[in-house]
Amino acid sequence: CCVPLQILAGKPAAQKSPSDLLDASAVSATSRYIEEQQATQQLIMDEQDQQLEMVSGSIQVLKHMSGRVGEELDEQGIMLDAFAQEMDHTQSGMDGV
Repeated sequence: CCVPLQILAGKPAAQKSPSDLLDASAVSATSRYIEEQQATQQLIMDEQDQQLEMVSGSIQVLKHMSGRVGEELDEQGIMLDAFAQEMDHTQSGMDGV
């Protein structure tokens, strides 16, 4: 029924043509290139992960510091209110003199 073209051309079926070898070589080179690119991308992502962890740590420090600043401002607000009341009381006493 069907006879492979290589046999009709007088070539053994196992023998590969130069274009087949070039195709296999191109596929192999492409595969190596893709693997190298994937490895490079993985290294870049690993480095970005490390940098993001450092940024995350810095953000946590800033969060803590901003919380402390907020508490300090609340305390100073209370002290300023008390001071303002004391000044009003003193002013009232001086007005009576």
